[in-house]
Amino acid sequence: MARPAAPRAQILTGTGSLLAGTAADYAAVTTPADLAALAPVVPQTTRDDVEKATATLDDDLADWLQGDECSRPRLVLLGPIAAHGKGSDDAVAKRRPYFTAILGFLALHPNGTTSDDIERFGGHEKCRTNVGLVRAWLGYNPRTGTTYIPDARSSRAARLAGDPRYQVDDLLIDWDLFRKLRARGEARGVDGIDDLVCALDLVTGRPFSNGHRNAWAWLDSTDRPDLIAPYAIADVAHLVITHALADGDVTLARLALGQALLAEADGDVTVLDHAAVLDAEGEHSAADQLRRERLVDWSEDDRPPIDLPPRTAALLDAVDRRRAAAGGGQ
Repeated sequence: MARPAAPRAQILTGTGSLLAGTAADYAAVTTPADLAALAPVVPQTTRDDVEKATATLDDDLADWLQGDECSRPRLVLLGPIAAHGKGSDDAVAKRRPYFTAILGFLALHPNGTTSDDIERFGGHEKCRTNVGLVRAWLGYNPRTGTTYIPDARSSRAARLAGDPRYQVDDLLIDWDLFRKLRARGEARGVDGIDDLVCALDLVTGRPFSNGHRNAWAWLDSTDRPDLIAPYAIADVAHLVITHALADGDVTLARLALGQALLAEADGDVTVLDHAAVLDAEGEHSAADQLRRERLVDWSEDDRPPIDLPPRTAALLDAVDRRRAAAGGGQ
């Protein structure tokens, strides 16, 4: 669906896009291509479908935010990797980072996985023993009446595949919550910014950092959530910053930027957003220095800088045009 052509003040209600205005309203921060990709106009039917698919999201998020009082096991991936079970910590006390990697393997294979898979990527032959220790760590699942990691012979995945499959049920994962909040926020249009802010609040550092040095090597055989997550966070922060600066809410823009810097500080999107926030704070010299050092003059070797990506060049050109129109000032 096409973006609205009406002035922003006329379309703040009833629109199906997170960013309700026209491209001109956001020209200081983003491009029309960004708006089309990150904040499309979403039909009501899509919103309804996403709302149904995320029906338990508010309860899951509320449970997650209880921290140590959370009623379910938790897995932290959007920052330094950590896990919190509801059973016996003694089961994993001496090798917690390694067993956290096994839990991560199960969590990121929601359709189940075999003992051979775990042994291959876990680098250890005692699969049944190790999974048993993780099972004891997570504890008893009151919803299913069994453990959070069911017997491989009777799991849902085993029933579908016809052979034993390990899987973990009802584990709360920040990466999963983040994706659902983003999807629901985008589907809710102008009502969805709060969901994006909640998604950013889940970020505690560089995603998938500080894990066991070798036990996460299996990520190489996946769709690489460890590489996707930092850029997903940068995209969500970009949406919030774009919205906030258009509304004159520099405080919210700075908070969103802080989360982006935790996760993905070096990408062009985050650097340009950082400079835009500095400009909004009146720190124009600092903004110019950041653009120059991190983008215009940056080089990864001793050779001259390479050509800028089209998006980056377009936004830098837009800054120059605004400066010229304002007589060289802001």
